[in-house]
Amino acid sequence: MACAHRYHRVPMPPIDTTLVASLLGPHGPSFESVLETDSTNRQLLDRTFDGEAAAPRLLVAERQTAGRGRRGRSWVAEPGRSVCLSLAIEREVGTPLRPGLPLAIGCALACALEPVSNGLALKWPNDLLRHGRKCAGILIESKRGGAPALGIERCVIGVGLNLAAPRDESGLIGQPAGGLFDDLLAAPRIESVIARVAQALIEAAALHGHQGLAPFLADWSRLDAWHGRAVSVSDAGQLVAQGIAQGIDESGALRLHTAAGPRSIVAGDVSLRLQ
Repeated sequence: MACAHRYHRVPMPPIDTTLVASLLGPHGPSFESVLETDSTNRQLLDRTFDGEAAAPRLLVAERQTAGRGRRGRSWVAEPGRSVCLSLAIEREVGTPLRPGLPLAIGCALACALEPVSNGLALKWPNDLLRHGRKCAGILIESKRGGAPALGIERCVIGVGLNLAAPRDESGLIGQPAGGLFDDLLAAPRIESVIARVAQALIEAAALHGHQGLAPFLADWSRLDAWHGRAVSVSDAGQLVAQGIAQGIDESGALRLHTAAGPRSIVAGDVSLRLQ
C-alpha cells in the first residue's frame, strides 16, 4: 500500500535520480538532476550543439534562482513544494513548424497528470489549473545552432510544477496558485511524476510535429476551464477584447464571441470578467 501523506504538510524528499532513470527506461531521454540552478531552460538552451540533432535531454531542478514564466514573468519555485524540469528536443532545420505547440504541450501535461491528481483544467494558452488555481506553467523556447548554416533547431520545453500551493510572501505570482497534490492523502512519488510528464511531452512533441494540433483538440475542449464564460483579454496591460470564450481553433487561437461578432485571439492574457 502506498504511503499516505499530504504535500502541504510534508516537504518533498530528495529526488531519487536512480529511480527516475529506471522509470524513463533505456529508450527514454538522457537525464540529469541538480539541487539548484538559475534556470533549467537556460541551462539546456546554452549547451553546445553537436554535429547532428541530439536525442532528447531532461534536466530537473528542485530549485531555480532565476526561473521564468511566459512573457518574462517570474516563476516561484520553493524547495520541497515544487519541481522544475526542462526537456530539450532537437531537429534538423527544414521541416516547417506547425502552429499550436504550446497548447499541445499543455494538453499533454494535463492528460498525463489526470490519473494522479483531480480537478485539472487548462487556461488558454497553456496554464494548468487545479480547482481554478494555477498549479503548473509552461515556457517553450528555441535556439538554432550547429553547422552548416545553423542547421539544428533546439526546442526546450520548460515545466514548473507546484506539488503544494506556493508560499508567495513577496507577491510575485499575481494570481491564485495551488498545488497538484494539496489535500490528497495518497500523492504519487515525485520520481513517477517526473517520468510521466517527460514521456508525455516527448510523445506530444512528436505527434504535434507530424499532425499539428488536431489530435489534441478534443482533450483541449474537454479540459477548457472557461469555455462559454465571459472573459477579458489583455496584452501588455492593455485591454484587447472582451467576449464569451468559445474554445480554440486548429491553429491554437482563442475564439471569442464579442459584441462585434466572432474574433480570434493569437496572443494575450485571459481573465474571467466580473459580471
